[in-house]
Amino acid sequence: MASTMSSLFISITGLQAAQSGLANVSHNISNTETEGYTRQQVIQSFSKQTNEGNQGCGPGLLQIGLGVDVNTIRQIRNRYYDVSYRNQNSVTNYYSTKYTTGVEMESIVGELESDYKLQSVLEDMWDAMNELTIHPEGIETRAEFLETCITFLNKVKDIHTNLYNYQMKLNDKVYGTVEDINDMVAKVAEYNELIYAAEVNGNTANDYRDQRNLLIDKLSGLADITVKESILGNGYKDLLINGQELLVNNYQQKIGLRYTSGDYPFVEPVFSSNEDVLPVSNTTARRVYRDLTKEDLSAESDATVGTLKALLVSRGEVIGNYAMSDEEINNYLIPEFQKKLDTMVHSVVTLINDNLAPIEGEQPYDLYGNHGENEEVFVRRNFDNGYGRYDGKEEDPDDFASLYTIDNLEINPVYLQSSGYNYLAFSPSGDIGDTSLLNKLTQLWKTGMEELGNVSADTYYKNMITEVGIEVNEAKLLYETENNMLDVVQNTRLSMSGVSLDEELSTMLKYQHAYNAAAKMINIIDSMIDKVVNGTGRVGL
Repeated sequence: MASTMSSLFISITGLQAAQSGLANVSHNISNTETEGYTRQQVIQSFSKQTNEGNQGCGPGLLQIGLGVDVNTIRQIRNRYYDVSYRNQNSVTNYYSTKYTTGVEMESIVGELESDYKLQSVLEDMWDAMNELTIHPEGIETRAEFLETCITFLNKVKDIHTNLYNYQMKLNDKVYGTVEDINDMVAKVAEYNELIYAAEVNGNTANDYRDQRNLLIDKLSGLADITVKESILGNGYKDLLINGQELLVNNYQQKIGLRYTSGDYPFVEPVFSSNEDVLPVSNTTARRVYRDLTKEDLSAESDATVGTLKALLVSRGEVIGNYAMSDEEINNYLIPEFQKKLDTMVHSVVTLINDNLAPIEGEQPYDLYGNHGENEEVFVRRNFDNGYGRYDGKEEDPDDFASLYTIDNLEINPVYLQSSGYNYLAFSPSGDIGDTSLLNKLTQLWKTGMEELGNVSADTYYKNMITEVGIEVNEAKLLYETENNMLDVVQNTRLSMSGVSLDEELSTMLKYQHAYNAAAKMINIIDSMIDKVVNGTGRVGL
């Protein structure tokens, strides 16, 4: 009777194990389309044996098995693939953001699709100056020259303003990205607690683990995230960002924002729980990225990671101008273009001003025979002395108002009044047909300006546009390459962790047959026991 009951118990364990397997198959199939879900597998083993005396022959004990146990329900997941995916996802998102920024810059500059191109404006200025060398006294040629100067300044201001507006959009994205990172890290901390609470009692928390892993996957696209097991050994995951603690032993180090300087509204991520943006004077909050201008961000570098860094690199921390050093804008995409644009503008402006209204030396004559007035064509807005003339103060890099930079320029109001073009002074001798000064101006324009590397303004600008195009194409190529690699890594990971309906069907049939066999065994034993209990000793049965 004891062996019969033992067999019944063994059959029951088999039935329970098969039920667990079928339930797991059902769970896998129902989550086929669930984002981040990892295929689960029932791990079974035989139960401990009982010792029933010595064997009939040979040494050793006679052992009888007690059935099957369900040890655990494990996830089919490979840590190496997880790390590879997250690293690749971080790089891919970096280049995706840089590529998007480059395309937007090309659109703002408008050299590819716009009819209102700065390149065309520069060519018009050149043509107008050439016409002046032929007809310096002509009303039409003077008006045309002045009009091209106005158009030139309006165009560069338009580009400059739109670039700044785009910087502010990227700045808003920095706000949003930092908020997303904080929210995701907080949710990871919540799942740490849920997993610990579930598993401390011996249960499995695979679905919670899936959601936590999905959050970490998404975090990896936003920043350089490193994942470690907590030293507490309780199933917690610790997170580092750019090598610095972000979530350790379920304590979250929040990321806040601080203004990069007192001159610009740009912000940078720092470790701070303060919900308000910290002033630039606050030096106690640690920076998440210590100094992006000094990092190696070439294609061969392993520092090109995450959307947040790409936003900061694309936006920069300043509005570039010609007076800035290369160290101030190194690695910054938009400020570098702004500086080059401002350098070109500064060269054109000072070339025209220095020749038509020199600070030192005798002034040329206008059509009215007047000279001696320093009537620059392009003036600094903040140096009007009240008489429509400007004081000729030298430029001082430490005094922004003194700079001939895009933000600070306008056309001299003297020339904007009715018939103001007659005040343009072109003749050094007083003879209205004297073109020696204009000839010198056109010669200097074409032979090149020292500030531009001894090339003309239009050549310098063409090189600028070419460099932007090369950088955009490089970012596009890198993005496509990294994205293809990301697809390969993800497909490899899914081949192991994803749910295969064919495989689940095969597993379901296996457990169904096991269930039927165990159930049949129980029915047979039940019939045997019934016969023994109810039928033994009764005549005629």
